[in-house]
Amino acid sequence: MESLRLSVEQEVTISCGPHVFREMFTLAEKHEAGVAAREPNDVYRFFTVDLNQIKFNPPAANYWLGNSKPYSPEDQFMMSQAQPVTHGRIVKNEYFIAIRT
Repeated sequence: MESLRLSVEQEVTISCGPHVFREMFTLAEKHEAGVAAREPNDVYRFFTVDLNQIKFNPPAANYWLGNSKPYSPEDQFMMSQAQPVTHGRIVKNEYFIAIRT
């Protein structure tokens, strides 16, 4: 293995009849050097990914029928964090931890 990658990924799926939109976003990741070929000893690695680096830029205001209403600081804080997992019929939002070599 030349390299190891640990990542937190978000998959968003939106369904409308036979049409499906599916997108995978990488929210945080960490790269490490791999293990040399024919390593005689067992190699143990501990990975950590800083989840505090997952941030989104929320809009400052909500626009509806030409009028704007600013979001409160609490609402802006909640919209800047990772959103909860949902498993609806139309919208599905899931998070995965991926380890790739």
